[in-house]
Amino acid sequence: MTPSSPRLPVLPAGALPAAVGRLVTRYPDSAWLDLLALRASGGVSDAAGLVARARAGDLAGTDAEGLGRFGYVLAAEPGDRATLDDVALLLDHAAGGDADLGPKVLGLWLQVLLVTGRLDRGAAGPREDEVEAEHWWAVATDLLSPFRTPAGDRRRWEASFSRPFTDRGLVPLTVADGDGTPFQRLVAGPVDPVWGDQVSVVMPVHDPGPDLLTAVRSVLAQSWVTLEVLLVDDASTRGREHLHACAALDPRVRLLRSDRNGGAYAARNLGLAHARGRYVTFQDADDLAHPQRLERQVRALAASPDAMASVSHAVRATDRLELTALGLNKIATNLSSLLLRREAVTARLGGFDAVRRSGDRELLDRLLATFGDGAVVTLPEPLAVIQLTPGSLSRGDMGFLRRHAARQAYAASAGAWHAEVRAGRESPMLRPPARGPFAAPGHVTTGREDADAGTVDVALLASLGPNVPRDVAPFVAALCGAGVRVGLVELPGPRDVRVPPQPPGDAVGAHLRTGAARWVLPEQHVRSRLALVHDPAAVLVMPWRRVAAAGADDLVVVVEAVDDDVLAAADLLAAHGVRGEPRPTVHWLPADAAVREDLRRRLPGASVLPETPWVATAAPVSDRQGWLGPGLVVGLLPPRGTEDADRAAWERDLVPRDPATTVWCRGLGRTRLAGRPVVRRALPDTTWSGFLGGVDVLVLPPGPGAGTVADVVDAWAHGTLVLAPEVLRSRLGDRAVYLDGELVDERLARLRGGAEADAVRERAAGWVRRHATPEGVLAGYRGVLDAVDAVRRG
Repeated sequence: MTPSSPRLPVLPAGALPAAVGRLVTRYPDSAWLDLLALRASGGVSDAAGLVARARAGDLAGTDAEGLGRFGYVLAAEPGDRATLDDVALLLDHAAGGDADLGPKVLGLWLQVLLVTGRLDRGAAGPREDEVEAEHWWAVATDLLSPFRTPAGDRRRWEASFSRPFTDRGLVPLTVADGDGTPFQRLVAGPVDPVWGDQVSVVMPVHDPGPDLLTAVRSVLAQSWVTLEVLLVDDASTRGREHLHACAALDPRVRLLRSDRNGGAYAARNLGLAHARGRYVTFQDADDLAHPQRLERQVRALAASPDAMASVSHAVRATDRLELTALGLNKIATNLSSLLLRREAVTARLGGFDAVRRSGDRELLDRLLATFGDGAVVTLPEPLAVIQLTPGSLSRGDMGFLRRHAARQAYAASAGAWHAEVRAGRESPMLRPPARGPFAAPGHVTTGREDADAGTVDVALLASLGPNVPRDVAPFVAALCGAGVRVGLVELPGPRDVRVPPQPPGDAVGAHLRTGAARWVLPEQHVRSRLALVHDPAAVLVMPWRRVAAAGADDLVVVVEAVDDDVLAAADLLAAHGVRGEPRPTVHWLPADAAVREDLRRRLPGASVLPETPWVATAAPVSDRQGWLGPGLVVGLLPPRGTEDADRAAWERDLVPRDPATTVWCRGLGRTRLAGRPVVRRALPDTTWSGFLGGVDVLVLPPGPGAGTVADVVDAWAHGTLVLAPEVLRSRLGDRAVYLDGELVDERLARLRGGAEADAVRERAAGWVRRHATPEGVLAGYRGVLDAVDAVRRG
């Protein structure tokens, strides 16, 4: 969508900047950034308008916290909608307010001030105690750098740059005089030699530059001198003089060559096949190993006899040894540092998956699945300097609020295999050059992705993040189990950004693994008989190309209540048809008879299908005992509305005051409601299933809201009594209880004293057993197909 859309939905108060930011970077033509701007400006300005106001110094009446969140996400946006100077203006204003912006936003503000040169001109920024220590150290170090400004202090800079190492008892780093970039001249102080079991260091190389000599020299300078360096040439076509120069440095360097370019993990597998050491580890060809890296990692592994591997951290820096990269952690886990007990691990696992990306993460996860969660010792200290280079495969896919969707799809599919390995049902062995026994996107396997994802029966347009395990996974499992091919098209709505993005769980991954379900990546399209939209608000925010990516003649939109989002989505879908863009026939699928009549009244002439009592499958029904006895736990879901008046009314009417009742609230930032303490239970800190498992009564917010029925069915399956708003009576019927004008404490007291609660709970459990099953999902899907066919026949 664009800022000219007829109407945009309201961004929930609990929306996380990181969750919104990842959608902004993945879909720069979406309206997510506009939603942030509208929230910050009280509904007055979209993203372009808010930036223009910042440039004009006209930000009066804006919300400081909202401005901070908007500026934070804007800094990661890949388009040219604004510059970092604009971000600095926004965050300057936000920081001048009374809101607590938090260490992430204030840390980014500090970084932007440095990058734009404002700190050099004496601009005021956040205090040291307001930002994460790592960000403060990076900016303070860069301000001292002699490679950034002639006024830098080299001695103080070297001491500051080395501090993460020296604080852990490691020797400091210095930059030698001479030619080359500062990174190429980075060296460490002298170390005492240590002898022990041989370590093989495998270093894949393709078309190397002079950085290779820095990397190889850093390995040869290790205190652990009993080593070999396996330099694996992955069919280089240039830079081979650097390979030969490295081979001439030391007899411990062995040069191997592959006849064809297979990628870094194929090269690592070749190195594994030729390694002779008791231990084997890896090193990227443009990174530097601290001289005590091998010693520290070998000793840590030797001290843990049951462990199979150790891994360490690394400092990230540019070729000029600048540490400030917007939004990125300055010290991160270094997957390339994985050090293995060679024979024990390769005998069980074989080698790396034959992919171009994400193979190190997959091997680590497979190792944990095979040997157990204690199989890897993680050292907290940084033992390398990773060079941030624009051409890196992995670093191009991941960055500030950015992760390529293909990596998520690969992780989900691989995770399903790992779950089988962990359960002992499948072998973890991959004998090179074998690929893993699961489907994976071409972007990961070959480095290329076909725009055509093929043909499926139904395309599911929904969130592929935090709501997958609860809302989408059972639907996918039921259909795929019946032989229905499912395409997954990412189409999240505002309710889906209240928790951090995450890949779908094993339930979806199992079907991605076999190919029965296909993840349609952001630039792909699929052909489907039918497309199904779970949340109408998502149509208003996501770019139209994601709806068109379903390649369906018929688009079915699920409607739980006819609200402003549904009406705006209807206008937008009609507008696409007017402009002559490819547009499927739109059908509206009501949740119940009352919604169906409301749709017919408010969308005259629209194709409104018969209501379908089909929901995602639920867990087996719990047989909870004594669930309304002493120590009652009431679970609260915050209202979808974001206005203070709505929240105040919700607290007045629905928050129990009885001190004997424990109150859990899912996803709300406050720890007091209506003057009483509550326990904040925010996903994913507590899973939805875990939340419901401890709740006796679930109190729903006053509006129906997208996803409400899935919440209710899950609650019924957990044996949780549902206290619902009157608007849901037509759908939930006698399987829920309603306030009937009483205060929540009065209603709960009356439930404790009679048989009503037991009867309601039994009816709800019976409904789950009859309808919330894979057979029910399949029957509902087939009913929708029949209804659509009937419309087409007229």
